[in-house]
Amino acid sequence: MRSDCPTNLESGGIVTTDNILINEVNLARMKCLELEHHYNNSNLQDVSWHALLRAQRALEEFKKKKELHDFTDMIELYLNSGPVPKLEMVFVDEAQDLCRLQWRMIDKIAQDSKQVYISGDDDQAIFRWAGADVDSFITQTGKLLPLIQSRRIPKKVHDIAMKIIGRVSNRIPKNWLPRTVEGSLTMHNTFEDVDMSSGEWMVLARTRYMLEVLEETLRTKGFYYENRFQKSYEKDIQEAAVDWEHLRKGQLLHYKQIEKISKYMGPTHWEKIKLKGMTKDSFHGIDKLTKDFGLKINTESK
Repeated sequence: MRSDCPTNLESGGIVTTDNILINEVNLARMKCLELEHHYNNSNLQDVSWHALLRAQRALEEFKKKKELHDFTDMIELYLNSGPVPKLEMVFVDEAQDLCRLQWRMIDKIAQDSKQVYISGDDDQAIFRWAGADVDSFITQTGKLLPLIQSRRIPKKVHDIAMKIIGRVSNRIPKNWLPRTVEGSLTMHNTFEDVDMSSGEWMVLARTRYMLEVLEETLRTKGFYYENRFQKSYEKDIQEAAVDWEHLRKGQLLHYKQIEKISKYMGPTHWEKIKLKGMTKDSFHGIDKLTKDFGLKINTESK
C-alpha cells in the first residue's frame, strides 16, 4: 500500500496532482458527493462530463491493476473497517481545513473516546474551494475554550484584520486582543515598490507562484533570500564577503569562516596549502593569516 497524496501547501493537502480531472474525481470523494452531483454543482466549464467519467474509471482501473491505494482510499477503508479502540483522549488540530470525509473519520475515531479536543479557527479557513468543510467545524458542539490574546499581531494589523473578517457572515463570533505594540501598516501597489535594501524581511504569500515572482525580483536586485524549499545561490559568497570585511576591519574569524573565504580567492591571493596547518576550532585575524597561513595581501589595504 502507498499514498500518492503528498502534502500540498497551497491546498491543505487535498488537491494532490496537476491533472485537473483526477483532482475533481478526488475532490468529489473528499466532499462525499457522487461524481455527477459534484460536476453539476461545480464551475467546470472547461471539463466535459464524459471526460471526467472516463478519468474516474481509468483511475480506478489503474489502482486495481497495480494494487495501489491513494490517501482517500485509506480513509474510506478505515471508515468501512470494524470498531476502533476506546481512546482516553483525541486531539484534532487545524480542524477548519478538514473535508467532510475526514470529519467522518474523526467522528468514528472519537465515538468511544473519553475526551476529544478540537483546535482550529474558522477565520483561517481558506481551503473551502479545495474541499474543506468549514460548516462542520463551525457546528461542533461542546465547551468552547477561546484563545483571546494574540502573541504575534500588533494593534494596527489587528484593526484592519477585524474590519475585513467582520464582513464574513457565517463565522464563529470571537473577540481577541492584539499585542501591546502599535506596529505599522503601509500599502504598496507592488512588492517592487518596497525598499528591502536594509534589515531582515519575512514575506508571506497565499500561493507559491507569487513567491517565485518575488524571488526573481530579489535576484535581480542582488539581495540574498531563502525559503523553506531552497536558499539563494548567492548565500555562501555573500557570507564570505561579509566575513572578509569583518576580517579586514580587525575581527577574528573562525576556521570555517576562513575556509569559506579562501574558496573564492585564487592562488595569487592565497597559498591554501598552508591552511592545512590551522586548528579546526581556532580563531585568527588578518595579520596571523598573512604571516602563517598563506594569505597574500598587502596589509596596508586593510
